[in-house]
Amino acid sequence: MTLCDAPNARGGVWGPDNNILFTPTPNSSLERVSANGGTLAPVTKLGTPPEPDRRSDRWPDILPDGEHALFNVVYPAGDPLNHADIAVVSVSTGRYRIFVHGESYPRYVPSGTIVYVVGTDLLAVPFNAATLRVTGPPVTLVSGVQTELNSGGAQFSFSMNGTMVYLPKSSHGPANGKLVWVNRKGEAETISNTARAYSCPRITQDAKKIVVEIAGQTPGIWIYDLARDTLGPLAVVGSDDLPTLTPNGQNVIYFSVRNGSAGLWMRRVDGSGGETNFTASTLFQEPDSVSPDGKLLAYTKGTATQRALMALSLEGEHNPRPLLPGPGNRIEAVFSPDGRWIAYVSDESGVNEVYVQSITGQGAKSQISSGGGSQPLWSRNGRELFYCAGRKMMVAEVNAGAAFSASKPRVLFKGDFESQIGPLPDASPNYDVSSDGQRFLMIQPEEPAKVAPATPGLHLVLNWFRDLPGAAQERR
Repeated sequence: MTLCDAPNARGGVWGPDNNILFTPTPNSSLERVSANGGTLAPVTKLGTPPEPDRRSDRWPDILPDGEHALFNVVYPAGDPLNHADIAVVSVSTGRYRIFVHGESYPRYVPSGTIVYVVGTDLLAVPFNAATLRVTGPPVTLVSGVQTELNSGGAQFSFSMNGTMVYLPKSSHGPANGKLVWVNRKGEAETISNTARAYSCPRITQDAKKIVVEIAGQTPGIWIYDLARDTLGPLAVVGSDDLPTLTPNGQNVIYFSVRNGSAGLWMRRVDGSGGETNFTASTLFQEPDSVSPDGKLLAYTKGTATQRALMALSLEGEHNPRPLLPGPGNRIEAVFSPDGRWIAYVSDESGVNEVYVQSITGQGAKSQISSGGGSQPLWSRNGRELFYCAGRKMMVAEVNAGAAFSASKPRVLFKGDFESQIGPLPDASPNYDVSSDGQRFLMIQPEEPAKVAPATPGLHLVLNWFRDLPGAAQERR
């Protein structure tokens, strides 16, 4: 029996009052619906205290009194697995309180314990369900549980008689690929035979180095030296990602989450010197591009549902200001080589399309794509504008002088290359363009036959309630 829509749910639990508490989408608050069907009733409301900037309330689990529930508070910045908090909420009032930071997927065990995951570890902490308070330190129960970085979910469950089942951690990490040069016919030339979980590659101005994000055991931003065929870490402190280069190729600006705060940081590509922090916020921020004179950074700021373009001076006071405000969500601002124009993506028509507008914000904007487009990049001479439409690389010839005009876009090539990456829809180009505009730096996914299979089988643990923290307290 269909009760209601839940197109991309993040958890659901059936309560003793015959109501189901659930989260219908990745950007929703907690909702409640009768198991007999009927009207949805909101339990929590996004945009309200104590965490008004949170992105989602998810993975609920109702406590024995039926009046309170555990859930995850997820924020725009950071991934939902490692940067979420655990809270307890009154189902009738919607008031909640955070009591555990940096953990995900809470579940109440009748022994008087809350279990949750940190990374791929399953932990337990004693919890008094009457006072709604943690009563002791956490302990690790199992290492190597399968968890989901993008949702914060975990693959374990237990019965009321003390039997637990879990799926062990996969034997392979994120999907790997190879860095390749792709010509205008779509023909790929491998740069390095070493396959890794690459994304967001950027070529330096002298074409000697590639700045690239890598997921895996040591995630962050790495430098690949083309001449020496070496790969080394550059920024791996706070889930550093989404690199963009300054025009001179000497500095990289990136997004980082540190000490619970999301911000934009910069350091030299050669690794010398320290880091410079430009912003600090609880909102997601994606560095998009730097103006040709190196003085202005364009970036996207917002949540998964509300995004806007911002500009930040890289000299003097780093005070952000709106850049090209207008209808819809605007993202991926890219300066033209002469600094007069900005290509960007907006969903004001109902789908993401590529537009170009004067940097002053004055005058009419020009729509470049039709039927969907994202990830715009200019050729270095400013005569072409590239963008992606699914697996197709598109190109439009442009005149970006005192006035702007563009030809009808055409398909340059179509191929099985990694496309969009990032936590926001269609965030950050996953390719770069050579200085002569004849080649594209892209990522070619590893062949399926070379991908290691996941660890087979479920693991069963019997009588695990007896050794949980809080079990003795509950028996008393």
